[in-house]
Amino acid sequence: MFTIPTLPALIDRIKGDLNARMGNTNALIPRSLSYVLAYVLAGATWGLYLYQQWIARQVIPDTAEGAQLERWARLFGLSRNPAVGASGTVGVQGAAGSDLLDGSILQRADSVEYAVAGDYHWTSNATTPVAVEAVEPGTTGNFEYATDATLDLVSPPAGIVSTCPLEAPGLTGGQDAEKDASLLDRLLTRLANPPQGGAAADYVLWAQSTPTVSVDLVWPMAFDDGQPLGEVLVLFTVEDSDDEGAVLPTWQEVIAVYDTIAPKAPVTAIVGTFTPLENVVTLAMTAGLLPGYTLAQVKGNVRREVQATFRERAELDFSSSAWTVRNSRLLEAIGRAAGIDWFELTDVSGAGPTADVDLAAYEYPTIVDTAVVVNGV
Repeated sequence: MFTIPTLPALIDRIKGDLNARMGNTNALIPRSLSYVLAYVLAGATWGLYLYQQWIARQVIPDTAEGAQLERWARLFGLSRNPAVGASGTVGVQGAAGSDLLDGSILQRADSVEYAVAGDYHWTSNATTPVAVEAVEPGTTGNFEYATDATLDLVSPPAGIVSTCPLEAPGLTGGQDAEKDASLLDRLLTRLANPPQGGAAADYVLWAQSTPTVSVDLVWPMAFDDGQPLGEVLVLFTVEDSDDEGAVLPTWQEVIAVYDTIAPKAPVTAIVGTFTPLENVVTLAMTAGLLPGYTLAQVKGNVRREVQATFRERAELDFSSSAWTVRNSRLLEAIGRAAGIDWFELTDVSGAGPTADVDLAAYEYPTIVDTAVVVNGV
């Protein structure tokens, strides 16, 4: 193994070389030319060492990063999923004869900008739903619906009220560009599982390469899982990027994944994409909270840990037959939640404190923040 010398070691090495070459052990007087050169040369050399270290990480896929990781991925037909902008509608009040043109800019209170999608004309005094899209793609543009949530037109045209209330379900769909860790995971999966003309691993890679959907777990169900010969059902979940437990895909995401898989699947395969069936789990518990944590924070922490346990068990056990998340797994997850001093689980989905989470075929358990009751005492 080659060890890169530290900067102080390089300085000492160059000082020794200069003294040896100059034949004078007192040549390196502080602030002398040779003294300064020792530090300058050591700094330049150390920079070259670090650059070579960086190059060494890029020449193999599992340590590459950024643009170099993207180049490796492209060699195997993969690309980084791009950022997607949030979109939705706002209510715009206008007078008869007024117009709102495509591209008009609205702002949120924190200066995040949205653009009007399309041209709008008012034939009478009315409030009209207007489609808007985030100017910059990413999760920053997501804006949760609330009765008092509004956007403001930067330059409202004549006859248009500048304040525009948000309409349900808010501005959604914003997604950040795929992170290195996710792209690397897909690349390593591709390297470990070369294409087999429609093997299960192929369907996993195809689903996870959907550019507009952060696909997480994928389960291709072929004929040996009870399906007719030639029919492949692809069930999947999505990443919990919004931190709200939305791990089951929407119908729009199901369609997007199908549109990605269908052109790549063998011509003899009948492909369908689906969301797992949802099994909503409710928990009740009493707990003591550690200092500095609020009730809302602890409830959110419990939800995240329990949902992570559901994901872990689903990755191992989810199938076309019944499966179970044991009660002991729930206790472990709750015990890991930050902010809990002590707790007592009092109920699991109305079946008592010791109940397991029993799931039917194709069912996936979900838990939302409001389903967790935590009482600090």
